[in-house]
Amino acid sequence: SGLASVRGLEGGAVWQAARALRFAGPGLEGDRAFMLEVVRQNARALQFAGPGLKEDRAFMLEVVWQNALALQFAGPGLKEDRALVLEAVRQDGLALQFAGPGLKEDRALMHEGVRRNAPALKFAGPGVKEERAFMLRAGWREAHVLTFAGPGVKGGRVPRPEVRPQAEPRLKHAAAQAKPAQGVAH
Repeated sequence: SGLASVRGLEGGAVWQAARALRFAGPGLEGDRAFMLEVVRQNARALQFAGPGLKEDRAFMLEVVWQNALALQFAGPGLKEDRALVLEAVRQDGLALQFAGPGLKEDRALMHEGVRRNAPALKFAGPGVKEERAFMLRAGWREAHVLTFAGPGVKGGRVPRPEVRPQAEPRLKHAAAQAKPAQGVAH
Protein backbone atom coordinates (compact mmCIF):
# COMPACT_ATOMS: atom_id res chain seq x y z
CA SER A 1 0.00 0.00 0.00
CA GLY A 2 1.06 3.65 -0.38
CA LEU A 3 1.10 4.17 3.39
CA ALA A 4 3.44 1.22 4.00
CA SER A 5 5.84 2.46 1.33
CA VAL A 6 5.97 5.97 2.88
CA ARG A 7 6.81 4.51 6.31
CA GLY A 8 9.88 2.88 4.78
CA LEU A 9 11.23 6.12 3.31
CA GLU A 10 13.85 8.36 4.90
CA GLY A 11 14.42 12.16 4.91
CA GLY A 12 14.88 13.40 1.36
CA ALA A 13 13.01 10.44 -0.06
CA VAL A 14 9.90 11.49 1.87
CA TRP A 15 10.18 14.98 0.40
CA GLN A 16 10.58 13.55 -3.11
CA ALA A 17 7.58 11.28 -2.54
CA ALA A 18 5.54 14.21 -1.26
CA ARG A 19 6.46 16.31 -4.30
CA ALA A 20 5.38 13.41 -6.49
CA LEU A 21 1.87 13.84 -5.07
CA ARG A 22 1.38 16.65 -7.59
CA PHE A 23 1.23 13.97 -10.24
CA ALA A 24 -0.47 11.21 -8.24
CA GLY A 25 -4.01 12.35 -8.80
CA PRO A 26 -6.84 12.81 -6.33
CA GLY A 27 -6.43 9.41 -4.64
CA LEU A 28 -3.37 9.94 -2.45
CA GLU A 29 -3.52 13.70 -2.00
CA GLY A 30 -6.94 13.31 -0.42
CA ASP A 31 -6.12 10.17 1.60
CA ARG A 32 -6.17 11.31 5.23
CA ALA A 33 -4.07 8.47 6.72
CA PHE A 34 -1.51 8.65 3.92
CA MET A 35 -1.13 12.43 4.16
CA LEU A 36 -0.86 12.36 7.97
CA GLU A 37 1.99 9.88 7.71
CA VAL A 38 3.77 11.94 5.05
CA VAL A 39 3.26 15.16 7.01
CA ARG A 40 4.58 13.50 10.21
CA GLN A 41 7.85 12.98 8.39
CA ASN A 42 7.91 16.28 6.53
CA ALA A 43 5.40 19.06 7.27
CA ARG A 44 6.16 20.81 3.99
CA ALA A 45 4.48 17.90 2.21
CA LEU A 46 1.16 19.38 3.31
CA GLN A 47 1.34 21.83 0.45
CA PHE A 48 0.59 18.90 -1.88
CA ALA A 49 -2.45 17.70 0.06
CA GLY A 50 -5.83 18.00 -1.56
CA PRO A 51 -7.96 21.09 -0.84
CA GLY A 52 -10.45 18.98 1.11
CA LEU A 53 -7.80 18.05 3.68
CA LYS A 54 -6.51 21.62 3.90
CA GLU A 55 -10.01 22.72 4.89
CA ASP A 56 -10.59 19.74 7.22
CA ARG A 57 -10.41 21.22 10.73
CA ALA A 58 -9.73 17.92 12.54
CA PHE A 59 -6.99 16.98 10.07
CA MET A 60 -5.32 20.39 10.30
CA LEU A 61 -5.50 20.30 14.09
CA GLU A 62 -3.54 17.02 14.08
CA VAL A 63 -1.03 18.51 11.68
CA VAL A 64 -0.61 21.72 13.70
CA TRP A 65 0.03 19.70 16.86
CA GLN A 66 2.94 18.10 15.01
CA ASN A 67 4.27 21.27 13.43
CA ALA A 68 2.73 24.68 14.13
CA LEU A 69 4.20 26.27 11.02
CA ALA A 70 2.22 23.84 8.85
CA LEU A 71 -0.59 26.35 9.41
CA GLN A 72 0.76 28.09 6.31
CA PHE A 73 -0.78 25.33 4.16
CA ALA A 74 -4.22 25.41 5.79
CA GLY A 75 -7.14 26.51 3.68
CA PRO A 76 -8.12 30.20 3.88
CA GLY A 77 -11.15 29.48 6.06
CA LEU A 78 -9.06 27.68 8.68
CA LYS A 79 -6.52 30.50 8.82
CA GLU A 80 -9.38 32.53 10.30
CA ASP A 81 -10.34 29.76 12.76
CA ARG A 82 -9.31 31.25 16.10
CA ALA A 83 -9.11 27.94 17.98
CA LEU A 84 -6.93 26.30 15.33
CA VAL A 85 -4.62 29.31 15.05
CA LEU A 86 -4.38 29.53 18.84
CA GLU A 87 -3.22 25.88 18.98
CA ALA A 88 -0.55 26.66 16.40
CA VAL A 89 0.53 29.81 18.25
CA ARG A 90 0.78 27.89 21.53
CA GLN A 91 3.27 25.58 19.79
CA ASP A 92 5.21 28.39 18.11
CA GLY A 93 4.48 32.11 18.26
CA LEU A 94 5.81 32.55 14.73
CA ALA A 95 2.73 30.70 13.45
CA LEU A 96 1.05 34.14 13.71
CA GLN A 97 2.48 34.96 10.31
CA PHE A 98 0.05 32.47 8.77
CA ALA A 99 -3.06 33.63 10.64
CA GLY A 100 -5.79 35.23 8.59
CA PRO A 101 -5.93 39.03 8.47
CA GLY A 102 -8.85 39.21 10.91
CA LEU A 103 -6.96 37.26 13.57
CA LYS A 104 -3.89 39.46 13.25
CA GLU A 105 -5.97 42.14 14.98
CA ASP A 106 -6.95 39.83 17.87
CA ARG A 107 -5.10 41.28 20.90
CA ALA A 108 -5.34 38.11 23.02
CA LEU A 109 -4.03 35.93 20.21
CA MET A 110 -1.22 38.38 19.48
CA HIS A 111 -0.32 38.53 23.17
CA GLU A 112 -0.08 34.71 23.31
CA GLY A 113 2.14 34.62 20.22
CA VAL A 114 4.44 37.35 21.49
CA ARG A 115 4.63 35.64 24.88
CA ARG A 116 5.84 32.48 23.11
CA ASN A 117 8.17 34.23 20.70
CA ALA A 118 8.60 38.01 20.96
CA PRO A 119 9.60 38.64 17.32
CA ALA A 120 6.19 37.25 16.30
CA LEU A 121 4.98 40.80 16.94
CA LYS A 122 6.08 41.75 13.46
CA PHE A 123 3.13 39.70 12.14
CA ALA A 124 0.53 41.63 14.15
CA GLY A 125 -2.06 43.65 12.27
CA PRO A 126 -1.68 47.42 11.90
CA GLY A 127 -4.30 48.14 14.56
CA VAL A 128 -2.37 46.16 17.16
CA LYS A 129 0.92 47.81 16.19
CA GLU A 130 -0.67 51.23 16.69
CA GLU A 131 -1.94 50.45 20.18
CA ARG A 132 0.60 52.01 22.53
CA ALA A 133 -0.41 50.07 25.66
CA PHE A 134 -0.19 46.73 23.83
CA MET A 135 3.17 47.58 22.30
CA LEU A 136 4.64 48.64 25.65
CA ARG A 137 3.45 45.41 27.29
CA ALA A 138 4.92 43.43 24.41
CA GLY A 139 8.24 45.23 24.75
CA TRP A 140 8.39 44.77 28.51
CA ARG A 141 10.71 41.76 28.35
CA GLU A 142 12.35 42.33 25.00
CA ALA A 143 12.54 45.96 24.01
CA HIS A 144 13.79 45.19 20.50
CA VAL A 145 10.28 44.09 19.51
CA LEU A 146 9.22 47.73 19.75
CA THR A 147 10.87 48.22 16.37
CA PHE A 148 7.68 46.62 14.99
CA ALA A 149 5.49 49.34 16.53
CA GLY A 150 3.42 51.41 14.15
CA PRO A 151 4.45 54.99 13.33
CA GLY A 152 1.74 56.44 15.56
CA VAL A 153 3.21 54.65 18.57
CA LYS A 154 6.80 55.47 17.75
CA GLY A 155 6.13 59.13 17.05
CA GLY A 156 9.36 59.21 15.09
CA ARG A 157 11.26 57.12 17.65
CA VAL A 158 11.06 53.73 19.32
CA PRO A 159 9.19 54.10 22.63
CA ARG A 160 11.08 53.11 25.79
CA PRO A 161 9.15 50.95 28.20
CA GLU A 162 9.25 51.98 31.83
CA VAL A 163 11.79 50.20 34.02
CA ARG A 164 10.10 47.90 36.51
CA PRO A 165 10.94 48.79 40.14
CA GLN A 166 12.30 45.30 40.88
CA ALA A 167 14.69 45.66 37.94
CA GLU A 168 16.27 48.89 39.25
CA PRO A 169 18.63 47.27 41.81
CA ARG A 170 19.92 44.91 39.11
CA LEU A 171 20.51 47.86 36.79
CA LYS A 172 22.40 49.77 39.48
CA HIS A 173 24.49 46.69 40.21
CA ALA A 174 25.23 46.20 36.49
CA ALA A 175 26.18 49.87 36.13
CA ALA A 176 28.52 49.64 39.12
CA GLN A 177 30.16 46.56 37.63
CA ALA A 178 30.63 48.33 34.31
CA LYS A 179 32.48 51.33 35.81
CA PRO A 180 36.28 50.92 35.78
CA ALA A 181 37.85 50.82 39.22
CA GLN A 182 39.41 54.15 40.21
CA GLY A 183 43.17 54.28 40.46
CA VAL A 184 43.69 51.21 38.26
CA ALA A 185 45.82 51.81 35.19
CA HIS A 186 44.47 50.44 31.90
